[in-house]
Amino acid sequence: MAHGHSHAQTHGIPPAPQPLPNITHIIAVGSGKGGVGKTTIAVNLALALTNQGLKVGLLDADIYGPNVPLMMASNDQPRVSEDGSRIIPNTAYGVKMISVGLLNPGINRWCGVVPCCTRWCGNSATSGMGHVGLPDCRPAARHR
Repeated sequence: MAHGHSHAQTHGIPPAPQPLPNITHIIAVGSGKGGVGKTTIAVNLALALTNQGLKVGLLDADIYGPNVPLMMASNDQPRVSEDGSRIIPNTAYGVKMISVGLLNPGINRWCGVVPCCTRWCGNSATSGMGHVGLPDCRPAARHR
């Protein structure tokens, strides 16, 4: 350790999740099956929590049918910060929201969803997103 860093082995153990600044609670809405109302639940939770006075962000990570823009009546592509480091979420009904359907509206399958959502959660969400983050997640796709 003479040169200032550790050589500890992690043995395949993933790093612990890192907290998101300014986010105090995360509610994930998910299911192992499609078509059961995950988006409807996520949108209604976001609106109800907003009506209770909380600052709420809604992340639609469903790459096969991102319906949050339709349900939230928000079809504008999100803006990018001046320095290009953050995606600035749209606001609809008092809820800050972003959807893969807004990032590239014509694509149903988008392989970059995880890096994008990680970047959004790590940067954009923490700049005023609020107290509650609600990711709406599609069940894992089956490989054929």
